[in-house]
Amino acid sequence: MADSRIDELKEIVKVHLKKAKKENDPIEVARAYYYRILNEKPHVALVYSDSMIQITENSVHPNYPTLGYILKANIFYDQGKFQLALDNFLKAHDLALEKNNIEDQREISLAIAAIRNINGQHYAAADLYNRSLNLLKQKSSSTEGFYDDYATLFYNLSLTYLRLSQLDTSKYYVQKGIELRD
Repeated sequence: MADSRIDELKEIVKVHLKKAKKENDPIEVARAYYYRILNEKPHVALVYSDSMIQITENSVHPNYPTLGYILKANIFYDQGKFQLALDNFLKAHDLALEKNNIEDQREISLAIAAIRNINGQHYAAADLYNRSLNLLKQKSSSTEGFYDDYATLFYNLSLTYLRLSQLDTSKYYVQKGIELRD
């Protein structure tokens, strides 16, 4: 049953891709590649990520080619190739800054912070998590509608400060996370 749904999705993506190429619409081609990337093995998904980047290289769209770099970075991250993941996240972050895409900046900063933590760069990770928290606060003064975002940040900040042996600061973020439930 699941295989037939995957096959159906692949067929829909083929039609989408064919139509987008026929209409010479690079953003729609990139969107079709996105779905291919999600359903392919990593080595094939990397090729589609590169294609997404290439076809949207000069796009003024706020999400492209940034998304291609993010997807590529995620693939490398999942493979444990953290330096390659970091390189691609940094390219994506530069593009998000250039395009003033605050949401992408925040999401990419979280990924970079995770890699910094893995590499033992806890101060750098804490700084990035705090920047992400500030970006989130700029987006909304209320946690309503952003529960998962705040919960993730408070959790990551508490762990990072715990790694830095800053127990009071770690406890502060644990408490902030607990207060989210109320």
